[in-house]
Amino acid sequence: MAPVTPVAPVTPATSVTPVTPVAPATPVALVAPVTPTTPATPDVLTAPKSPAPPVRPVVVGAEQPPIAGQPLAGPPAEARCEPRPRASGEPGPQALAEPRPEAVAGAGCGRSVHAVAPADPADREARGRAVLCEAAAASSVLLENRGVLPLDPAALATLAVIGAHAADPRVQGGGSSEVFPREVVTPLAGLRDALPPGVRVVYEPGPPPEGTGGPAPLGPRHARDPETGAPGVRLRVLDASGAVLHHAHQPSGRVLEPELPPGAHSVELAAVLHPDVTGPWTLGLGGFGALRLTVDGAAVLAGEYPPRTDDPAVVHVRPPQHTARVHLTAGRPARVVARRRLAPGTGRATVLTAAPPGPDPAEALAAAVAAARGADAAVVVVGTTEGAESEGHDRRTLRLPSPQDRLVREVVRANPRTVVVVNAGGPVELPWRTRPGAVLLTWFPGQEAGAALADVLLGRTEPGGRLPTTWPAVLADAPVRTTRPTAGVLPYEEGLHIGHRAWLRAGRAPAYWFGHGLGYTTWAYERLGPPEPAPGGYEIPVELRNTGARAGREVVQVYLARPDSAVDRPVRWLAGWAAVRVGAGERVTAYVRIDARALRHWCPAEGGWTAEPGRFTLLAGRSAGDLPLRGVLEA
Repeated sequence: MAPVTPVAPVTPATSVTPVTPVAPATPVALVAPVTPTTPATPDVLTAPKSPAPPVRPVVVGAEQPPIAGQPLAGPPAEARCEPRPRASGEPGPQALAEPRPEAVAGAGCGRSVHAVAPADPADREARGRAVLCEAAAASSVLLENRGVLPLDPAALATLAVIGAHAADPRVQGGGSSEVFPREVVTPLAGLRDALPPGVRVVYEPGPPPEGTGGPAPLGPRHARDPETGAPGVRLRVLDASGAVLHHAHQPSGRVLEPELPPGAHSVELAAVLHPDVTGPWTLGLGGFGALRLTVDGAAVLAGEYPPRTDDPAVVHVRPPQHTARVHLTAGRPARVVARRRLAPGTGRATVLTAAPPGPDPAEALAAAVAAARGADAAVVVVGTTEGAESEGHDRRTLRLPSPQDRLVREVVRANPRTVVVVNAGGPVELPWRTRPGAVLLTWFPGQEAGAALADVLLGRTEPGGRLPTTWPAVLADAPVRTTRPTAGVLPYEEGLHIGHRAWLRAGRAPAYWFGHGLGYTTWAYERLGPPEPAPGGYEIPVELRNTGARAGREVVQVYLARPDSAVDRPVRWLAGWAAVRVGAGERVTAYVRIDARALRHWCPAEGGWTAEPGRFTLLAGRSAGDLPLRGVLEA
């Protein structure tokens, strides 16, 4: 579990930064997106009000029930009841929950996910994958767009796809939350599948990012089962004499829970490795106890490796790798056999890994730039690595692992029609963010990552997410930058003023405000109507118009402020939100529910929540930093 900061909830799958992340989703069956995104209520499907009895859109407020694995909207801002001097500025909500978008069938995501659950297992799996694809698309956040997205396939002859994460994305956080799908749709594969046959897709990985966590499990690209010739590896469980007690084909070299019949003494993984590059390959064996790794019968690694921790995530899911370098020749197969002896307290996880020789960084960068220069558009996928962001250790920086910032700059210089896709579980610094044609945040998008990305990039669906965090341009700008106690003391001096509330109190502008996120159309916020009484609170009508050329969805956010309050309050805080979808050129009224609790504060003297009578300011708009409409609410 990542350490708790003095300002934010704990994020289970990624280390906590000083910029107020909300808890992302834990991966579930099939590997769902791990994203701090959009939760629980359906889209508001509305039309302009008419003289007939209106059917109001579903009102979505800050107190809506969540669905599994998705974040709650933050509770009403607490406030202290003691009088205080008036401050010049202070900030608002902790977490922005956003409604789940309606089902939209796309080429990548398939048919609507809201059909009756099919009885056939294959259909159920297809439906489950469609759910995951739609969730990943709905959670992606479009940070920047300068007219490049969506891409028009008819205008593309060549698309350059660049970056190691394009072929090997991070689909979830590491540690005890990790699950292993049978298949991951990579960004590269998703785009190749979605584009017409006439579009040439050129891939260059560029220089490898730092901190990748070692070689990947040996998989079907390079490995064949020595008994059947099928892609994958052969698992055998042996007794003390070497007799086979159990054997099975495995799709990869990651075997976490092999079946252990009575008398099991050791676990063996064998594969015929087909190298496609000549040079020093790095072979690895993950596990504890007596380990032995041979290549064509010659031992390249042997020894005793006792556990150094009893952390279940390490012992049973991701045991440390022990590696050896072996020279292999392209086109010349080699038989690789890994064996570990079983012992009490060492688990049974056994992982056989392999990595080809790394490219020369300068040559890899030059090849990526050349690919971008020769293409009609480029998609660069960058992100964090296991060494930079994972459960079990702190993040020491918000920078992307080197040399990805340089890769982005060089590719954008070669082709301004570049889309940068950010594959990270939390805030990162994007020093080049104003230069690309577009910047899209996909978080850890789950096993349908590539299909969802293709749907978003090609305009089959809008990116539906809004930031649940405030992102600094650089870590040094963040109001809170350290979470380490001094002399055993960690003072929580910021009180209510956390996240974007701290930015507001400091009077500074971040790179991206809490709630930020673009779509593929534009909106004009035209009128904030008077509050209307509703059971347990109020409804706030917000009139807006789709000023773009296509239908779209907007998340309308309403904040409260009380600058003359006698109690300590943020400058403003999230009070409610609603999502609307409407056609090009149409107007719509979003009715945003504000619960009466949003106006209350905690009073220690009374030992409970109380309301301060008087006038609250209403602010409505697209994010905590973009609120063009203003009104009044009398409490």
